Amino acid sequence: DTASPCHIPAHAEGVVPVGLQSHGADWEMWDVNFHYAEPPNVTAAYPTRGAVSGGTRVVLTGENFPTTGRATCRFGATPVLALERTATTIVCASPSLRAGLINVEVSVNRQDFTLSGLQFQYVAPPSAYVVSPRTGPSVGGTIVAVQGDHFSAERSLEEGTHCLFANRTVGEDVSHVVSSRLMRCETPAASEPGGALLELSVNGLDHTSDLQTFRYVPSPEVEGAYPLVGSEAGGGVVVVYGSFLFDSDDVSCRVGTIAGIQASLVTADEISCLMPSHAPGPVQLDVTLNGHDYTREELLYDYERLFEVLGPVPTRVLAEGGGEVSLSFWPSDTDAELACVVDSMPVPASKASLGTITCITPPRAPGFAALDVQMADAEVISLASVTLEYQVTPVVKHLGPSFGIDAGVSVIKVAGRHLVGDDVFCRLGHDDVVSATRVSSALAKCEAPAHAPGLVVLEASVGDDAQQFSRNDRVYEYVKETAAVGATPRDGSQAGGTIVRLTLSA
Repeated sequence: DTASPCHIPAHAEGVVPVGLQSHGADWEMWDVNFHYAEPPNVTAAYPTRGAVSGGTRVVLTGENFPTTGRATCRFGATPVLALERTATTIVCASPSLRAGLINVEVSVNRQDFTLSGLQFQYVAPPSAYVVSPRTGPSVGGTIVAVQGDHFSAERSLEEGTHCLFANRTVGEDVSHVVSSRLMRCETPAASEPGGALLELSVNGLDHTSDLQTFRYVPSPEVEGAYPLVGSEAGGGVVVVYGSFLFDSDDVSCRVGTIAGIQASLVTADEISCLMPSHAPGPVQLDVTLNGHDYTREELLYDYERLFEVLGPVPTRVLAEGGGEVSLSFWPSDTDAELACVVDSMPVPASKASLGTITCITPPRAPGFAALDVQMADAEVISLASVTLEYQVTPVVKHLGPSFGIDAGVSVIKVAGRHLVGDDVFCRLGHDDVVSATRVSSALAKCEAPAHAPGLVVLEASVGDDAQQFSRNDRVYEYVKETAAVGATPRDGSQAGGTIVRLTLSA
């Protein structure tokens, strides 16, 4: 077979015969028909960009596309056969080409291509290397930071880089390209918890396959917290309780605008938060299981001002415990339930008056202890600690004399141990407390007060308010005072030896 090229002249639409005519011989051939048709016109292409690896299904829209025969697309200088076509659309897969802009045209006879000037952009496909966080609630709304390469900041789905979660494209309003290496995407809602493949798209159709996954988890639910009051200095632990069904290593709390606060998932029902310092007043308290999505239930934590504490009264108590001390504090206008803290040991307190509390001291080794005020079950709110001295309990071993007249005035020598300090007291019975003179740590002297005849227990105290006493049960006897009202005989030898009988008052 031989071929002879011919240039077809312009002609009206329709079918005409085509033949050969020899100018050197007397013969003609008219056995081929040629179809004149309206030239195709391409008006739009979608999408207008794709990866350099090719394979993007490009839909060319226009008119005068014949529904028979083979249609061809040409990307730059590279022709490809159409995959589908109708009278108004032709679909072609983009070939692999280098990055850049090229013209895309169509032909219905593989020879005559349109001259529409439509352009298609080849881009390097985006890649995702790091995704953070990798978990979020099923309700969606998690802002995911994606680090990678070749991100495009165009705003439209057709032109920019966008995220897809489990084949669901995230709209242009929630995908934001920060740079060519960083973008942020907001997760859509999921019908149920589970893993979702996170992919990137350059045109809303094609997407990457970097095997990055995002895990949808049940949303945390907060029911309450305790305590909801604490010191402006922080340091207290608040337990938030509710439903936290996702075991996470990225648990944290947020107080007001302070995020990323240290926390731990105690159980599926409890999260503990270590409260930071904060200005006095109520603030919102939230928790997160992924370090990003915080709960938004109305949960207010009240920061109290630090108290200036004065006292204690008394300043010394016995090591055996049980002493009552009072503390004054300012500001005094608090409604919070308060407690005393003795060397980090909380003890109950009661309000004695506005700005004053009392508490019973616990047992402790002799020495000095720090005394503070705290919110009940919360942290210390004292601006500074005050000092409480614990002393060894005094021991009374011997009394001399062990009896005296009911009028008192007898000086009693109290022998024992641990009679120390500047203030020593004696107590005879339950009510009669007198100051004593300390001779040494083993001896003190006190003057017996008047008392009805009978036996009483003498105890010693070394506290500065005579509040706590020894427990040794040393007995002192009060006897009725008597006087001589007569003598028989009334005279005798100056050499002595006379026996005189005295008559005493009743």
